[in-house]
Amino acid sequence: MYADIFLFIIAFSVFSLYAPQQPPAVSAPQTLLICLLAMAGLYLFCRAVFKRCERDGAGCSAAGYAKALTTAKTGALCAYVALVLIVDFKQALPTLVHRSELALNACGIAVFIALLLIVWLCAFRTYRMWCDPRSTRGAYILWHARISAALVLPWLFFSAFIDGLSLLPAAVYERVSGNPAVYGLLLTLVIGAAALVFPWVLVRLWGCSPLPPGPVRDRIEQVCRCARVRCSGIYLWNLFGGHMLSAGIMGFVPSVRYLLISPALLDMLEPDELEAVIAHEAGHIRHHHMLFYLVFILGYGFLCAAFYSLLFPVLHTSDLFLDLTLRTDGTFGFRYHIVTLAVVICFFLLYFRVLFGFFSRSFERQADCAALALTGTSRGITGALEKISRESAASRTAPDWHHYSIAERAGFLQACESRPGLSARHGRLVRAYVFGFCAALCMFGALLWFSRQDLTERDARYALVFIEKLSQRRPDDAFLCFQLAGMYYEKKLFSAAEKKYRLAIELRPDFYDAYNNLAWLYATCEDPAVRNYPEALRLARIAVSLAPHAYILDTLAECLYVNGRYLQAVIAAEEALHAAEPENRAHYEEQLLKFRTALDVHDRPVHSGGSGTIAL
Repeated sequence: MYADIFLFIIAFSVFSLYAPQQPPAVSAPQTLLICLLAMAGLYLFCRAVFKRCERDGAGCSAAGYAKALTTAKTGALCAYVALVLIVDFKQALPTLVHRSELALNACGIAVFIALLLIVWLCAFRTYRMWCDPRSTRGAYILWHARISAALVLPWLFFSAFIDGLSLLPAAVYERVSGNPAVYGLLLTLVIGAAALVFPWVLVRLWGCSPLPPGPVRDRIEQVCRCARVRCSGIYLWNLFGGHMLSAGIMGFVPSVRYLLISPALLDMLEPDELEAVIAHEAGHIRHHHMLFYLVFILGYGFLCAAFYSLLFPVLHTSDLFLDLTLRTDGTFGFRYHIVTLAVVICFFLLYFRVLFGFFSRSFERQADCAALALTGTSRGITGALEKISRESAASRTAPDWHHYSIAERAGFLQACESRPGLSARHGRLVRAYVFGFCAALCMFGALLWFSRQDLTERDARYALVFIEKLSQRRPDDAFLCFQLAGMYYEKKLFSAAEKKYRLAIELRPDFYDAYNNLAWLYATCEDPAVRNYPEALRLARIAVSLAPHAYILDTLAECLYVNGRYLQAVIAAEEALHAAEPENRAHYEEQLLKFRTALDVHDRPVHSGGSGTIAL
């Protein structure tokens, strides 16, 4: 299950962060052909992996099958990453799909599910050989599909949330999305609400059935009462025919909290071992581990956004990064996506594989201590662990990234029996770890919030350095010169802005925005050494001749005004107002009022209905 979570999150990250190339790397028919070839290649790879498992036996156990399955799924992920980054199938999706985040992500993950389907088809024979000879291919694939659906649904729910925000009125949407605090609070509330009802969905999605009344159910309910843990239901975990050796508890509130246990585990455990396992699961609830995991996941979203905003501006101004990611024509290509995704995935693995693994091991040990405290002996929980180890053919000394080894867990419980204070000491350590993590998260959030103005200025500086370095590598790119000139203008580096606008015009003589902006610079510049009213008027007339848009007519009116041609300025302003979009009319009306006032001051009244012509 944990391997599937990692694979799906990496697949989600690759698809979401990848920006399609313009133009597409390959045509739509070529994309389809390459996808089919990739599926065929994956099929051959999976058959080789599972045939080797069948031939060698891989230890003649279910553990060998599990290892082969993980290898095949990793191959499917590699094929998916190649299809996204190299083939650019995201670009081949219909335009209508790109208008909806939900539709786009559903199509994207459907390709990954199709690749996993190949893995499941190839794995079935090996599964039946080593795990369950009576299973059917359809049931086996359905079990995997149900697990995958549980991982995909939260992502699709989040995509639907983004689509829902886009349906808000424009003013409300800008206010919500433009305020990190409001957006973060709203997202937290939505995710929290989803987390409350998700256990109810999972129980039905996985086809769990209620545990029938009887001595076993009575024993489980008695343990829950002793642990003071209330559940809405006790269910049989029937995935993979109930042959999994697993138990779990999920849900934040009693009304939607469910205790799951597989039939195979029920049949294997003695009564005292069953009590210890249930006490262990109840310990997770008593110590609020589920709530912390929710905070931990929300913290990942927050830290990922902060990590992205803090690190990526620095990366984009690094010469090494630019040398690695820029193509020979000076544009970003395949290597850029590889490097950026590698950074994101490394952060993900560090956060979950290392930090989550640390907390998970600590929580499992704390839950073991809870079982010891409730049952009064370590025999039940250690006996259950030893049986699970034998039945699954797993080494009792092999460490797991999210559990201590069976030997370590048993040894610690025995030490707690002989030294009663050891269990309480571990509980204090876990509380200190949780408090430290939450405090660090809050402090980091407060630091970002109170330094947001400094970060905005820092990002602007990094953006300027990035465009400067990019412009050095693409000296013939008129648009980069234009962007750089705009940044210089914002920083009041007017001479530098003038040179870059001039260069953009030289590189692209029909670049009307460059003419327009340079004309505005000459007409309104604070620096008298740069101001040039006659040249501003000449450039504005060229811009209007190329593209008589409202904002360009507005620039022409300003240039006529500063040159003392108030009548023509009024006429140009009326033309700009006539061409303006309704939401932008306020600015043009203010400009027209300014020009009319200037004309009145100079005793040259005008009566025009906006249909006059401008002498160019």
